[in-house]
Amino acid sequence: MTMSVLGRHVLLLCLAWGLVGCAGAIKPVSAPTVAADPYRITGQVTYRERIALPPKSVVTVVLEDISLADRAAVTMAETVMVTDRNQVPFKFLLELDSAALQPRHRYAVRATIHDVRGQLLWTTDTVHAIDPAQSGADLGELVLVRVTSR
Repeated sequence: MTMSVLGRHVLLLCLAWGLVGCAGAIKPVSAPTVAADPYRITGQVTYRERIALPPKSVVTVVLEDISLADRAAVTMAETVMVTDRNQVPFKFLLELDSAALQPRHRYAVRATIHDVRGQLLWTTDTVHAIDPAQSGADLGELVLVRVTSR
């Protein structure tokens, strides 16, 4: 089955548009598009034990809507960092449009560290709530606990 000349031109035009879109600055995988009134959440991820992270571990920090107890939490914002050979603490910034936060909902920040194979090494074990009525939040240190395999 051959593609018509018009079809090839349309395909080439779409590919060209895609390349033009990629020509800008590189953004992190998790960088959201934020409106004029952003809600910023800052802090740092750490743990108490003196154990070095394996190279290329992955730190993930997410803001979740935890309002409904009988449903999975909805991810509102996320940042993912590859540690390379760096060690804790890791600073983070989550940004989202403040209009996305509803006043009567409950929101919490959760953090995890996985190794390069995807095995969970560290996680938060407490709720780190944010107040959607505020203009942002500085959570300070999120202290993760070690996950032990059985």
